[in-house]
Amino acid sequence: MALAAIAIFMIISMNGKAYATEVPYYSLTNNYDYILTDNTAEVTTLLSDSYWYINSPSCSIFTSQSDYSGLVPLYRLTCTGTGSQYLTTTSSAMTTLESNGWTYYGIAGYVLPSTATMPSGWGPMYVALNSSTSVYLFTADMTEWNSIGSGWNKYSAVICWVPNPGS
Repeated sequence: MALAAIAIFMIISMNGKAYATEVPYYSLTNNYDYILTDNTAEVTTLLSDSYWYINSPSCSIFTSQSDYSGLVPLYRLTCTGTGSQYLTTTSSAMTTLESNGWTYYGIAGYVLPSTATMPSGWGPMYVALNSSTSVYLFTADMTEWNSIGSGWNKYSAVICWVPNPGS
């Protein structure tokens, strides 16, 4: 299967200053796990398995902390046992997960923390946990969020603010 990049990008203007960031970012699923990555080797490996396919992106993130005031790292971890992916903006959650066997994969990008005031044109990123598979789903796509079925526990807390597509 050919490697198809989903370019997640956004351009916004605040106070007369334009911010532009573009990064090839991939949203993949096998209808069991969900992976967000900018690692093309990881994408190629996953797509070589006929069960994985590329989803549409649900949001944009920044590639540099200096692209917008107040951005924080969005840390990416994977559970060694289940392969489930987890995203967090707090270093304490990252440390706790690592001490419980999760593997740190680095900074996925930069976002505004949920404690910040949400700018116009941005939206929340939500998280849900599938109680039978222990797989987490992270999404800023309200259609996807509203359509997840039984077996998923939706957390009410927003993990961060992200620019919506087309912002």
